[in-house]
Amino acid sequence: MGFDIRDGRPVPRFDGVVVCEEFAALLVEAAAARQEQADDREAHQRRAHVLDLWRQTLLAVGVRCRLQEEYCGGAQPIGGGGSGGGASGGDEPL
Repeated sequence: MGFDIRDGRPVPRFDGVVVCEEFAALLVEAAAARQEQADDREAHQRRAHVLDLWRQTLLAVGVRCRLQEEYCGGAQPIGGGGSGGGASGGDEPL
């Protein structure tokens, strides 16, 4: 306990909560349950985000395959693995 000064006025500072001994165990259990719910919610949100990233990746791969088949005739592999796949091509004239 104590006081902080904000805008020139004393404001009480709380460092904790005073609880009767008979309710301490109940409060600790409730805090643990609330923390577990928060952890579950965070894990669910993280999983949903990861699944969304995978969905975006798979859609991008599908678009890339479709574009390669349409414009390259399906002759070149997706990875470009060989000559003609970039600025360091080699055999092709500039």
